[in-house]
Amino acid sequence: MTAGNASGQNDAASMCLVTTPEKADELGLTPLVRLVSWAVAAVAPNVMGIGPVPATEIALAKADLQLSDIDLIELNEAFAAQALAVMREWGFGAADRERTNVHGSGNITGSSGRRYRRQDAGHAGPRAQSSGRALRAGNHVHRRRARPCRGLRAGRAAVNTPLADLTVVEVSSFVAAPLCGMTLSQLGAEVIRVDPIGGASDIHRWPLAANGTSIYWTGLNKGKRSATIDLRSSEGQELVQRLIVEGDGVVVTNAAGLSWLSF
Repeated sequence: MTAGNASGQNDAASMCLVTTPEKADELGLTPLVRLVSWAVAAVAPNVMGIGPVPATEIALAKADLQLSDIDLIELNEAFAAQALAVMREWGFGAADRERTNVHGSGNITGSSGRRYRRQDAGHAGPRAQSSGRALRAGNHVHRRRARPCRGLRAGRAAVNTPLADLTVVEVSSFVAAPLCGMTLSQLGAEVIRVDPIGGASDIHRWPLAANGTSIYWTGLNKGKRSATIDLRSSEGQELVQRLIVEGDGVVVTNAAGLSWLSF
């Protein structure tokens, strides 16, 4: 998923009927799935991507289930950093990933969401002898003050900053990489953005504030540290390399032709 193709499968129509067992019998309908439990949890806005962790904990507790009881897991994967942080909190290994997002995922809206539900319902699951339980976990942003949620263990610092031990050096321009860096920063990573002299290509992208500052570009780079370096000079390139290696950083880039930035 990228910022360019998120929620792209929208040229369609579908419906989903939610009813009681009694009404389904009356109408002669065969249920595809049974809704066992659900929950909503609020987290701080700057770490909204970690929301599936406390919400899942509450939903499972209400149903007296464990995450290990679930055959199929559909996790909002609009951006890889968000999904990786959630799976890290869940303590997932290779076997757990085999039951997660088996039909793909993302910001699944409208008909796309219904299509995934239908595929999940028809999937036997990796453990055929089980009852075929599936979990759907996602994020929604609401402009409302977050309150502690019943069922969420107090003092879980890792929920707030799951990527606190990660250093990211971002050398990029267009939307996808700066958006990736912003997401990593919101999840606790230290993100150092490297800009060329004069700014990157999107530095003046609309909309603009009254003083000419790009609201768009500023929004993508909030929470990051910044270094302006002459990337055309050998000295500047060496400085970026040192910033990455000596800082034990992970590189995020969508800039082409930077052979000096290769491993």
